[in-house]
Amino acid sequence: MNKKLRDVFVYFAVAFGLTFLASQLPDLAIGPCNIKLLLCGFGPLVSGLLCYRLLKTRNAIGISLLGTRPVFSVAVCIVPLMTFSLTHTKHDLTVILVYALMQFVYCFGEEFGWRHYLQNATSFMNEWMQSFLIGLLWFSWHYSFLEDMSSLGIDLPALIFPPIMIVLLSLQSFLFGMMVKRTESILFPAA
Repeated sequence: MNKKLRDVFVYFAVAFGLTFLASQLPDLAIGPCNIKLLLCGFGPLVSGLLCYRLLKTRNAIGISLLGTRPVFSVAVCIVPLMTFSLTHTKHDLTVILVYALMQFVYCFGEEFGWRHYLQNATSFMNEWMQSFLIGLLWFSWHYSFLEDMSSLGIDLPALIFPPIMIVLLSLQSFLFGMMVKRTESILFPAA
């Protein structure tokens, strides 16, 4: 097997496995924090870190936490948090901030794996094939722990839902990929 494809397969297998294991835990919540969901989001993060270390995958596109414009990267993370806080005034600000922080941590775990590691590991592919592969794997990963896909607010037949979601996640992957390539920051798609 080609080393590059092996790296993608190993990454996905570990991310899928860790997330599936976390999804089997009993519901763990501390206030508004769903610890079980956070652990599911850390599957791609831990898998990416392990693969960088064990498979010696290089950071081919130079992605970092803050990218080429650190102040702008931090501002992009603060704006959604402030918007969320200002638009939900009927709730306690502390609960809102904790919830928003929990969502950001979950998204960071996901995007570190999908953008930082997998986008680097698939950088040898053209952008559309790379986006399709990441979208396909991203869908399969979500499907491993979402118990009821109707919880997403989508009521489609089982034969139509997967192809539509794979196309949508592939397009989102393309957009997030462009964001990451231009800014070299993992914070943009996480925010």
